[in-house]
Amino acid sequence: MQLSRIRPEIGRTPSLATIAVVLPAYNEQLTIADTIRSFAAALPDAYIAVVNNNSTDRTAEIAARTLQELSVSGSVLNETRTSTFCATRISPIPRSASTT
Repeated sequence: MQLSRIRPEIGRTPSLATIAVVLPAYNEQLTIADTIRSFAAALPDAYIAVVNNNSTDRTAEIAARTLQELSVSGSVLNETRTSTFCATRISPIPRSASTT
């Protein structure tokens, strides 16, 4: 059985990804761009999901802009509640994925 790989457009959820990087972020405007760049360089085919944990700064804006500038697969998910648990309970990747 061979797994099919789909590289989605920015902001779209992949049907199947080989590697997904989930970055919980709370008020990380000073570091989020470099963090995304580092992961994108190390794992160029990975889907990068930034979970913005109700930041009060420009974390979400900077993350979205960085994903777009790098043209990598990924998205910014905005969690409206603040806690360490909230950032990890949202799944950017569907639980069921088709195989071919």
